[in-house]
Order: sequence, then structure tokens, then C-alpha cells
Amino acid sequence: MLYRKPLPTLEVLHAMFDYEPDTGHLIRKTSRSQARAGDIAGCLDKQSGYITVSVKNCNYRTHRIIWKMVHGVEPGQTLDHINRDRTDNRIANLRQVTQKENVENSPRHYERKLLSTNTSGYRGLSHKVDYYRKDGTPKMIWEANVEIDGKVKRIGSSVDKDKAIEKLKKYWLDTHDYIVPDPE
Repeated sequence: MLYRKPLPTLEVLHAMFDYEPDTGHLIRKTSRSQARAGDIAGCLDKQSGYITVSVKNCNYRTHRIIWKMVHGVEPGQTLDHINRDRTDNRIANLRQVTQKENVENSPRHYERKLLSTNTSGYRGLSHKVDYYRKDGTPKMIWEANVEIDGKVKRIGSSVDKDKAIEKLKKYWLDTHDYIVPDPE
């Protein structure tokens, strides 16, 4: 398990910062060195892609500080940015998840290239033969499947591609609180 250093106390955080839930920014209450009161706190860590802020000479990821300031408790082991944008620290975009759920929602996992044999443009949607008619012609369907823990789960099927896509999107919304975006 990954060790995370404890965050500063709520008193320290509230003395140093205000939080703007509409923008997701921490605003400094006090000046220090080159940073002035009223400035947006933090800077982008180019290696990780997260915004970090220094408190008492120790760097912390801003989204973890925001979670503690809003909820009053240390965040769990893993906080997820629902829209996959590591710089979007609005509280509505943050949620506690398991490491597995976080990986499933990561850009690397979701945005990996589709196989060249994919004809639907969607991960988990395939065009396949349902059965063969008496005259030997195939009845084709669009089938929506997801892989969970190495096992394929059938979500639904339809002769209409758009209906199968809707079933896939509904599944993702019901189980992951977000919709799989349309391919670009």
C-alpha cells in the first residue's frame, strides 16, 4: 500500500487558504515570499500532471487538501478526478475510489487505442452474428460487453447500433457515475 504523509490540520489549512468550489482553486489568505494574499495557490507538477502546493515547506497535491478542507477528514488512499483532468479540482469532480476504479478511469486505460479490427468505434461494442436464418444468411446484431476482473459481462444487444451504444453508456453511467464519451 502506498504511504501518504498526513495532511496539515484543518486549522492550518483554513488559516492559509480559501477554497472556491466553482473553479476548484485554493486562494492564499496570507503572503509569503513571492506569493501574495489573494493569489491562486499551487503550481503544476509537470511530471505527475497534478497541481501541488507547499505548506510549511512540504509539498501536497492540491486536490487532497481541498478534500480535507471540504469534508473535514483526510481523504482515503485514492481520490479520482471524474473527468480525468488532474488540474480540475472542483469538489464535484473529486471522489474517493479504490485503486482499481481509479485505474479504470485513467486516461491511459480509457484512451488507449482501439484495435484495428474494431468496427464500432467504441470499446466493448462489437458487430457479430446472432444466428443464421434458414436460407443461410446471418442475422447480425450489435453486442455491448465489458470486461470485469478478466471476465466478459454481456450488457445487451440490438440490431440497431445506436440502441446498443445507449445500453453501453447506461451501464457505465449506472456503475461508474459517468458516461463513456463518444469517439472523436
